[in-house]
Amino acid sequence: MHMHAGVLMDQEIDGLRRISFYRLLLCRSLLLCCIALACLSVSACGRKGDPFLSVPLAPAKVRALTAVARPGEILVQWQAPRDNMDATDLLDLAGFYVYRAQETFSDYCVKCPRSYDILFDYEYRGPSGKRPEKRLYSFSDTAVKPGNVYMYRLRAYNSAGTSGQDVDPYVVHYDTVLKTPQGVGVERKNRLIVLNWQPVGMLADGRAADDVSGYTVYRRTDPEEYGAALNGEPIAEVRFEDIPPADDTVYYYTVRAVRMHAETIIESDASAEVRLEYYDITPPEAPRFLTAIGQSGGILLKWMAKTEKGFRGYHIYRRIAGRGEFKRLNQELLTANSWLDTTAVKRRRYEYAVSAVDDSLSANESPLSDSEFLRYVLN
Repeated sequence: MHMHAGVLMDQEIDGLRRISFYRLLLCRSLLLCCIALACLSVSACGRKGDPFLSVPLAPAKVRALTAVARPGEILVQWQAPRDNMDATDLLDLAGFYVYRAQETFSDYCVKCPRSYDILFDYEYRGPSGKRPEKRLYSFSDTAVKPGNVYMYRLRAYNSAGTSGQDVDPYVVHYDTVLKTPQGVGVERKNRLIVLNWQPVGMLADGRAADDVSGYTVYRRTDPEEYGAALNGEPIAEVRFEDIPPADDTVYYYTVRAVRMHAETIIESDASAEVRLEYYDITPPEAPRFLTAIGQSGGILLKWMAKTEKGFRGYHIYRRIAGRGEFKRLNQELLTANSWLDTTAVKRRRYEYAVSAVDDSLSANESPLSDSEFLRYVLN
C-alpha cells in the first residue's frame, strides 16, 4: 500500500514538471511572437533602413552616342554626362568604358539578347573638380570587317571607380565604302563659301554603286581636327555653301561620299583637303561731316567719330583744288576724329577727305568722305 502511494506521488511530480516545461515553451513562443510583431510594426511605419547610410554617387548616362562607318574603321562619338544619377554636378569623371557586340548580317537579330565585351577603357583628361566640357569624345574601332553588324554601348565612371548606367546600344552595319570624291574646288562670293566636286558612282572595290545617298562636308581651322559634319544629313548635290563663323581665319574643307545600309552612314575616304583664307574684305562706311577751321598753325580738320565695332582708325587726304590725285598726309593711323594740317601753304586752295580703316587683317579702307570734297583756302 505504501509503495503504491509512493508511485502515485512520483507520477504527480513528473506531471507537474511536464506542465512547467510546456508553460516555459509557451512563454518563449509568445515572447518571440511579440518581437516579430514589433519588427513588423517598425517596418510598417516606413523605416526601411538607416537613412544616414551613404549611397555611392554614379555618373548619369553618356549623351549623344553616334557612330559612322569609314574605310577600315568605325568612328564612335559621344558627349560626357554633366551630372550624377541623383542630378548633382558630376565633378569627378574619370573615364568611359566602351563595350561592343558583333554579328554577321545574316545572323543579326534586333531583339535577341546578346553579351557585350569591353572594347576600350577611355581615360577622361578634362579638368578635375569641374563638370565635363561640352565637346565630342571619339574612339576609332579598327577591328571591323564588311558584312558585320557592330553594336556599341558606353558607360561613364568616376574617380572612385563607380560606373553609371549603360546607354542604349548604337548599331552599325559595316559594309564596303564608296570611292573618294575628286576635283573638290572652293571659291568665295562675298561672305559665302562655295564648294564643288565631281559625283561618285562606284564602290571602292570598283563595282557600280546604285545606293549613293549623298555627301558629307567637313571643316576645320588650324591646328584643330575635323569634328562633326557641317550637314546633318547627306546632301544629294555636288555643291555646298558655307558661311564660316569668324573672319580673318584660314579654313580647311574635305568631302566624303556616303551610302546608307540599314540606317548606318557609311562614308568614303576624305577628299583632298582644300584651303581658304577667309579674311574680312568688307570696308567700313566713309566718315561724315568733315569740317575745317583755319588757325595760326594750320588748318584744323574735324569730322564725326565712328563708333561701330571693328573700327581701327583714320587716314587724311589732300590735294590742290582741281589738280591731280589725293595724297595721304598722315604716316600713322589716326585714332582721334580731328587732325591739324601744319603743312598747308597760305592763299592756296585745298581739297580734303578722310577715310576709315577697320581692324581686320586686310585693314579694309572705306571710300573717301563726301562726294564733294571739302575746299579750304588758308589766308
